[in-house]
Amino acid sequence: MREWEEKPLQEILWLQLDRNGSSPYCSVLANISGTDIYRNRKDYVNIYEPEGVKVFRCPSPIFFANVDFLRTKLTEAIGFNPLRILRKRNKALLKIKKMLQNGELMITSRGYVHTTDGSYLPDSEEEDNNNIDELDKPMDMKDLPMRIDWKSPLPASIRVPSVETHSIVLDFAAVSFLDVSAMKGLKSFHTQECPF
Repeated sequence: MREWEEKPLQEILWLQLDRNGSSPYCSVLANISGTDIYRNRKDYVNIYEPEGVKVFRCPSPIFFANVDFLRTKLTEAIGFNPLRILRKRNKALLKIKKMLQNGELMITSRGYVHTTDGSYLPDSEEEDNNNIDELDKPMDMKDLPMRIDWKSPLPASIRVPSVETHSIVLDFAAVSFLDVSAMKGLKSFHTQECPF
């Protein structure tokens, strides 16, 4: 009889944990003008967000039930998917290297010069999909004769979205608990989704 009485209580506690713990409160902080105080940017009117810097705050415990939610919120706060941008940059680097090898592109003091009529066709999707693991890691750019500025125009039909964020600050000062699966989740976010 005692077992029957405890079972509903256990289910209620698990539902309470699932409802409250799996979606913690997260926010992006910005500086209140004229002070050294950072608060939620949605709560204030006169607020300054440092250019290129995102400050992400999560004051809740981080554990197995909410680590995926936290990763989703962090990607939303950044404003772009870092892995997607890295893949696009790596594809662009491969195309630039191929164009340089084929003589379709030359580097001058003024920038890129196309040596053909500009009818360079991008590689097939099959070739891109075969090297997907290679595209998920930062590429070595030492063998390129120039430095790529991703904010300037790129040659031919190469398009890469511009990214204004260069730094992400994680404010976990109020996090009271962090379990092993949460640490693995944050580490995989850093190495897989944000490998810059």
